[in-house]
Amino acid sequence: MAIRQLKNGSWEVDKASKGFPRFRMKGLQSRADALVLEAKAMEEFKAGRDPSVTLKLRAGVQADDCTLADLLAATHRRKWYGQKSTTQYDNAVRMIEKLGGESVKASAVTQDKINYIIDFMRIEGRSDSTISRNMSAIRSLFKVGKDEGLTRHVPKLPHFKAYKGRVRYLSREEETRMLAFLKTQSQWHDFFIVMLDTGARNSELARCMPRDLNDFGLTFSETKGDTNRTVPLTKRARAVLERRCKENPYGRIFQFYNGSTLASLWMRLRSYMGTEIENDPLFIPYICRHTCASRLVQAGVDLRRVQTWLGHKRIETTLKYAHLAPDSLLTARDALETGA
Repeated sequence: MAIRQLKNGSWEVDKASKGFPRFRMKGLQSRADALVLEAKAMEEFKAGRDPSVTLKLRAGVQADDCTLADLLAATHRRKWYGQKSTTQYDNAVRMIEKLGGESVKASAVTQDKINYIIDFMRIEGRSDSTISRNMSAIRSLFKVGKDEGLTRHVPKLPHFKAYKGRVRYLSREEETRMLAFLKTQSQWHDFFIVMLDTGARNSELARCMPRDLNDFGLTFSETKGDTNRTVPLTKRARAVLERRCKENPYGRIFQFYNGSTLASLWMRLRSYMGTEIENDPLFIPYICRHTCASRLVQAGVDLRRVQTWLGHKRIETTLKYAHLAPDSLLTARDALETGA
């Protein structure tokens, strides 16, 4: 294959010569442009030069000198432009921010940096499926960048499957040890008390304002499901919230909250809790939400009420806790015994 027209109407040059990497360039506006570029590529091959380097250098783009902004622009133009959903583009923008911003060179995105971001997202409570979607967005950037000759560097980006195993929650003994450690860590003790007793997501609780505290409970108005919900409060959670609102009636209740600080704190907590927990991939801040849900189900609370409490849009999400209601099948059996 030498030149061909792509589905989007643009043209591609694809040329090979023995002893050189295959030369490919997409996005040419006309067949004439493609023919001209093909001829130039052949000249470079005959002169013993690699057109993948020389021609793109002349075009003003040096391989591996491009920035993440260059990759984002190229991928948006080639792959995402005109799509109804902006999810992939939005995911790419968020990941670029985590990688250090648009000015970061593509070649600076090392494997260690990717691994650090994956660990950080897990500590934030992101599921493997969410992490996988974000990795997919970055994968698209580097694939398009490589195809267009913007970069030869493509970091290894792992795929993750949604976790379908056990639900990890805290035992009472683990909770006691965790809170004992957090008492030495400034105000984080308050934050996790409320997380444990409301089942709130990190981000939901971090955005709460004093006006969200009311006689019934705590209202979460900026949620993942885009629906408001108000959760009743335990005595210890209400005491924490009322004290904090009294001390600072303006701004967020937990003004100190910061994702990077939380990640650092959680790593120290894992070490404090011992080797078994330190090596447990499911011991992340989201475990507080699992703990709240698990205790509700174990106490016999109906799954529909648990769904409302947690703010799940779909009951299927709540059903992963169903096996924690050990008496549910016994109740069903007793109903059959009564009718016998």
